[in-house]
Formats: sequence, structure tokens, C-alpha cells
Amino acid sequence: MSTTDPLAIRRHSRLDVSLRGKFMVAPDHKSVVRFTSTGTGGWIDTDIVDLSHGGLAFMSSMFVPRRCLLCVRILPQVESAQPIVELPLRVQRIQMTDRRPAYLIGGAFENAPPTQLALLQALVEQFH
Repeated sequence: MSTTDPLAIRRHSRLDVSLRGKFMVAPDHKSVVRFTSTGTGGWIDTDIVDLSHGGLAFMSSMFVPRRCLLCVRILPQVESAQPIVELPLRVQRIQMTDRRPAYLIGGAFENAPPTQLALLQALVEQFH
């Protein structure tokens, strides 16, 4: 298979991480995807479990439909600190992990601002 194959799924290698995060449905999809209960200001706490230059995956007790657009924040370990980075994420895959229920949700960054991409780059480089 050639490296320019249009069916290639992953362009960036993933890093196994354990980071605090939050997500919310992006404004473009809020009229279509609604949760019965959310956190403060619509943000839902999550654990980010893998990260790359092109996307991330997180664990959630909330099901998020495929192709949904989210806003995702990666947070520092200090509870009151500002987010490290906030990026738009398009959900690409959902896997139910157990009967709690819990879901592993993976996605690709989409139309991220250059300033946020630079912050992401710096964060990813810390894990190499």
C-alpha cells in the first residue's frame, strides 16, 4: 500500500497518555446533540488516554455520536489552572468498553486555530 493511499486512516502516531480533560458539543451541533446532564457550563469531565498531532481519544460515560463536532480542552494537573489547549475535534470512532457504560471516543482535530496547534505541538513534544 502506498503512503499516499486515500484510505489511510491514521497519519500521526499515537502516544499513550493520562491527561485530565473536558469536552462539550460544539455550537454547530448543539441543536442536534444534547445531553440530559452536563458539567459546569456544558463541559463534561473526561480522561484523555491517547494523543497525537492529528487527534486524541478519551473515556466518557456519555455516548457521543460519530461525526459529532466537539470542543476539547486538555487540562493541567492543577485543578484551578487554565486549559493547556482547546481544540475542535470531529468524532471518528466510538467503542463501548464496559457495561457502566463507558465509551472510548476517538477523533481528529478539525479547523484548529494555528495558536492552539502550536500549543498542542509543544505538549506532544513533551512526551517524546
